Amino acid sequence: MSFRGDWSFLRVCPKHISGDSLAVPRDQDKTRPLSTLANLAIIITDVQDMDPIFINLPYSTNIYEHSPPGTTVRIITAIDQDKGRPRGIGYTIVSGNTNSIFALDYISGALTLNGLLDRENPLYSHGFILTVKGTELHDDRTPSDATVTTTFNILVIDINDNAPEFNSSEYSVAITELAQVGFALPLFIQVVDKDESPAGQTCTAPAVSGVAETRTRRQGSGVIADQA
Repeated sequence: MSFRGDWSFLRVCPKHISGDSLAVPRDQDKTRPLSTLANLAIIITDVQDMDPIFINLPYSTNIYEHSPPGTTVRIITAIDQDKGRPRGIGYTIVSGNTNSIFALDYISGALTLNGLLDRENPLYSHGFILTVKGTELHDDRTPSDATVTTTFNILVIDINDNAPEFNSSEYSVAITELAQVGFALPLFIQVVDKDESPAGQTCTAPAVSGVAETRTRRQGSGVIADQA
């Protein structure tokens, strides 16, 4: 069978067309008007020409401090936009992973805790902004040039795990014998709770035995006043 005439394609979009069928005249010679029809099947083969995309964005989550290592923070997912034969995706952390505190599984995209997370550590107290990358993989799982990146915000939630601390282990002050009632002693006692509010509580210093029983602390001021 032979075909005469010129054929041209104005535009081919493999993302929306998986195949088509054309009616083709057998003979277009005007001197021989006899003709017949035949079906011509055209299959459009997709090529890998689109980068992957992340789904279920944005990525943002919270995690409690002192969560055990291995705790799953979240699973991130990217997909190949090519429809013919989608590739698998490999996942990596590009930046923001202080002290490698998180681990990202290359194939599954599972982000897990990789060490001790203490919110009172100044490196961790403000949380994390991870930059993660998804890379399309060849059949042998080697990376291709098709990649996509996004950010992952992680906030560390404080728990009340620190006892309050005095600003000194011992206090001493000298006062005159004739000090009047209500005289403010030149002594300031401060108690600090490292935990973040509302876990961190306001601390008070109760009177101790002995001579100090004749002294009281003004609530919230840290000032000791004479009672006798």
